[in-house]
Parts: sequence; structure tokens; C-alpha cells
Amino acid sequence: MRGDAAPASLAHDRAALARAVPDAGLALRLNGQPEQLGQAPSPPVTGDLFGWLEERQAPGVLVLDRLPAEAPLRGRLLAISLPRAPRDWAIWLRPATAPRWSRAEIAAATGLRTAWLEAALAQAEARTAESQSARSHQAFVMAELDHRLKNILANIQALLRHSRRRAAGGVLDGDAFVRDFEARLHAMATAHNLLHASRWEGARLRPLIAEELGPHADGPGRGRVAANGRDLVLRPRAAMSLSLALHELATNAAKHGALSVADGTVTLRWRRTQSGLVLQWAEHGGPPAAPPTRRGFGLTVIERSLAYELGGSGRLDFTALGLRCSIRIPLEHILPVA
Repeated sequence: MRGDAAPASLAHDRAALARAVPDAGLALRLNGQPEQLGQAPSPPVTGDLFGWLEERQAPGVLVLDRLPAEAPLRGRLLAISLPRAPRDWAIWLRPATAPRWSRAEIAAATGLRTAWLEAALAQAEARTAESQSARSHQAFVMAELDHRLKNILANIQALLRHSRRRAAGGVLDGDAFVRDFEARLHAMATAHNLLHASRWEGARLRPLIAEELGPHADGPGRGRVAANGRDLVLRPRAAMSLSLALHELATNAAKHGALSVADGTVTLRWRRTQSGLVLQWAEHGGPPAAPPTRRGFGLTVIERSLAYELGGSGRLDFTALGLRCSIRIPLEHILPVA
């Protein structure tokens, strides 16, 4: 039953309504829709009757053994209503020559109205709870978006500062500066798109990996990159940080590591443990990995950003077989897969 519907005992069980007051026609108006049962008058007449009762501001329980002359029909009337706009009504009608309303019939109608009001109150309380929950969720999302926006701006400023220093020192020319800057912005935008699709609840790991590694290796699963692990969902902060870390690993592999040669490959494995996510990056078939003479932005992102942003870690090992990286993200940043 919808939250704005009449209580089930009245809206769905017409037979119970008819049994509550036997030997009477029944006219209903529920959610603004009129309906007739038994010997009730035709819809135009009952429509006029509903209007007349509204103009008269009839009470919630109305008992008339004789309808007045100004009423749109003659006879006896027993009615209950729910204070809504427009009101819901259940009206029993008898000819004037029929028996008067008994105390038992009036009590039955009054009891139905009480149940009707209680059900309506429960529905209103449920709607209020849902509304409060929605507002709380919206406040959480807005706070998360505000936090992420501040971090994005901080990341962009760090990107600019680092790239400008490299350009000023002759490490990057102007075109390379623009390319690196745009690529890192694209990595952040990729995570944003996945999070937006989930209404900022979380991003699945497999699509995140496919988006970040695909441009460098023709996509996972085509031989150059093997991605193995059960899918899981990262909270927004973890998705943003990991997407940038994966971008830096893939970019480094394409420029200096396994993906810079035809036969090089990358293996990416991950698992969920009791403490969180463990992700292992291993390069094969490329040139030996040697520690850099200077710490660039990419290594800083991997080694420090994960710890600062998430309380996790990113450890780099430079071996003769290729670069190895171990990333750990605490369990609090992982959502259950639906």
C-alpha cells in the first residue's frame, strides 16, 4: 500500500465495510475517487452528497435518521470521514422507511473510523521517518561532496605547483606540462563519473581499474594487464584516492616500466581481508625498476596520499624484475557489494 493511500481495512476490504453495517448501500470516496457498493445511489448523486457534507463541515462521525430537505437525496445516513484534503468518506445509506441506525451499527462505524485514524497516523509517522532519513542521507552526501571538492581543489593546486616546478627546472616542456595535468584531471574525473552514477554512495573497483588502465594497455583482459579479484565497492574518498594512485602507476609503467615495451605485462591482484583491501601491482617483462633520483608527484600520491587521505598505505619496491606496489585501504572505506 502506498504511503498516501487509505488504510487497508477500508481501501481494500469492501466486504468488511459492507458487513459492518448490513442492509445499507455503501458510498466511498478514497483518495478522491468515488465508489458505490450495494444499493447506493448513482455516482452523480453521491458526488453531490460528498460536496454537501463538505460544505456542511460534517463531523468525523455523522448519524442522521432523516436527511434534511436541502440534502441531495432522502433517507437515513451514517458516515465516517478522515480529516484530509479532500476528506476520505465511508457513507452507509438506507431508505427512510428502513430501520433506524442501531447502537451496534454506530459503534461499529465509530470503531472503523478509529482504526482508520490510527492507520493514517502510522502512515504519516512512516513518511516522516522516511523523510528524516532522506534528509540525513542528503546531508551526508552534501558533506562528502564538500569534502571531496576541497580535496580536489587541493589536488589541482598540488598538480599545478609540482608541474610548474618541473617545467621551470627544465624537466617538462610546456606541452608535457599540459598533458600531465590533463591526464591527472581525467583520472579524478573518471572516479567522479562512477560515483555520480551511484549517487555518490560508492564506486565499484573493477570498472575503476578498467577505466584507469585501459588507455595504457588496451584494456584489462587482452593480455597486457591481468586484473584478478572479487569486485567490491569503495566509498567516495577511497575511490578518488585509488583512481589517482592507479593512474600514476599506469602512467609510470607506460613511460618507464613494463608497458613501455612490447612484451611487458602488469598483474593486478586484490583481496578483501578482515582489515580491508589489499591490492598488489606487479610488472613483468619490462626494464629493471630503479629508485628515482627525485621524488615526483606520482610517487608522492602513491606513498603519502593513501596514508593521509585514508589511513592506508602504498609501498613501492623497485626490483630487477620490475616495479612492485602494495596498497592497503582500511575496511571502513569499503561497502558491501549488493
